[in-house]
Amino acid sequence: MENDKKSAISRRDFITRLWGFVVAMPFLYGALKFISPPQKRFTTTAQKLPGSNGSSANFSIDLLPVNSSKLLNLDGEPVIVVRKSEKEIAAFSAVCTHLNCVVGYRNENKDIYCACHGGRYDLNGNVIDGPPKAPLSKYKVSVENNKFTVSK
Repeated sequence: MENDKKSAISRRDFITRLWGFVVAMPFLYGALKFISPPQKRFTTTAQKLPGSNGSSANFSIDLLPVNSSKLLNLDGEPVIVVRKSEKEIAAFSAVCTHLNCVVGYRNENKDIYCACHGGRYDLNGNVIDGPPKAPLSKYKVSVENNKFTVSK
């Protein structure tokens, strides 16, 4: 009988431990979401170029105004295409090198931005600021006869 009393937990201890667990859960959840990378996927708000599947894609240059960007899909990977000037178009992997979030172009800042943790890249794919340590992977872009082609 004496042994049962020692192993039993009091109601006060139980409620204290339960309350501590309830208070700690949001912090643990936030830490796990920060550490675990999201899946590579297109965001629903991104403008996508139609018909962009496969290892290369051809598009009319009119689909991409100066100082704008579009996302496309090459071999299942998101690619961001940025038109820097009238004749200069660049394409990079749209996957942030920090934790695999999909990046986007910010016209007002003239940079490529990762909203997950504030990573910033210049228009050559190099890291400007934030946690990413490696530049974005570049894709080949060729412009000919008012069309541009993006390939690996």
